[in-house]
Amino acid sequence: MYTGLTGALKVGNRKVAYISGWSIEDTSEIIETTKVGQSHKEAFAGRQSWSASADGVIVFAVPVDGMNEFDSTGQAELFKAKYDGTPVELSLYLDVVSEKKTCFFGKGYIESLSVDSSSGQAAKISISIKGTGRLDLMANGKHVRDGVEMNPLGTLFRMKIADGELKVVPNIRSPYEFAMSDDGILTVSSGQLVPKCAACAEKEKEDIIE
Repeated sequence: MYTGLTGALKVGNRKVAYISGWSIEDTSEIIETTKVGQSHKEAFAGRQSWSASADGVIVFAVPVDGMNEFDSTGQAELFKAKYDGTPVELSLYLDVVSEKKTCFFGKGYIESLSVDSSSGQAAKISISIKGTGRLDLMANGKHVRDGVEMNPLGTLFRMKIADGELKVVPNIRSPYEFAMSDDGILTVSSGQLVPKCAACAEKEKEDIIE
């Protein structure tokens, strides 16, 4: 079971702060046909589309502890993406806490941004996103469509300095093989299928950063 306590919204590698909730709708166009002499209609799945929305308190920056600086909450980047008309890499997490995370992810355009400011209440923001391309699901760390482990780099390898050299320390759970050439080139090989989509690669980067 998932609760809002483990949820999150990310744009690229940045978690958007002060988001209180999100929703997503993934739909298929159903095409109906009829045939002469047949009393029942037939239906076929057509094109698919998806959209998402999120709500929260509008905060553009928060102070950094002990420093006269401010850190972005990620909300201003949403406005910039809308003004520029550029797509964003969106991740809607049901579980961002566990090692094997669960989320919907895809690329979309900011369709609308609404700000509601009332006396005596915190100003609120509502975000609407129109997806472009397919929507993917990572459930418990695995890509649902392809059945592929989505976090290969998270447990790929560790590195340490020993005897004045940078050496690879393979994780015992990793199926990857490593080879370092005399000129310092590290080669990683594996027979395991790796997700091909760009969004999957972003997921791998996030797990390393976190």
